Amino acid sequence: MAEIYASVFSADILNMGSDIDRIRTAGADGLHIDVMDGQFVPLFGFNDMWIRQIQEYSDMPLDLHIMSNMSEEVMENLDMGHVKTAAVHLESKDEPALKRELSFIRQKGLRCGIAVSPRTDVKQLIPYLDEIEEILVMSCQPGILGAEFSDATYGRIIEIKKLLGARQNIIISVDGGLDMEKAQKCIECGADRAIIGRYLFQHADPQTVIEQIHEPG
Repeated sequence: MAEIYASVFSADILNMGSDIDRIRTAGADGLHIDVMDGQFVPLFGFNDMWIRQIQEYSDMPLDLHIMSNMSEEVMENLDMGHVKTAAVHLESKDEPALKRELSFIRQKGLRCGIAVSPRTDVKQLIPYLDEIEEILVMSCQPGILGAEFSDATYGRIIEIKKLLGARQNIIISVDGGLDMEKAQKCIECGADRAIIGRYLFQHADPQTVIEQIHEPG
């Protein structure tokens, strides 16, 4: 069964606690947190203080999507209590620096992930496949509000699945512009986790959405 993580960047910041409660009750498997520095992407995202408060409020599993050129510095101050995975961007560093960063994540006791933007050739993931447990496929341009889902995502998931071959330890997550139909199609193509933001938080019946993605048909 595929997992559903709710992207809290799309929650109502003035009602964050009740939004998290609502999504948890609806059956979400975890929370996805965007950490943005305003440099690698134009927006600013959650900082260490907010992440700490989320962890104090809820014990739901967290994964971090780090959109920064200085990921180690960002993570150094984070409380990793409920954090399970941290994904850094393939485009943020050259190969030696990125491998050092993945090693740093592993030393923190986390699962390592690499995020790949829509315009990046997925074959560039090959040097890192023995270093990671997650590939975070961006289905729209990261760090841009209102960016549209790219239909090319489906083919990219299939291509990544072929690259992975017999590797069973790496999950494929998809993030960006997903609704129920797009999430279901991504899962049909081979994704293991759908990260859904605005569509889930603003839906009148998020439980039905999650149930239908968890158990289609």
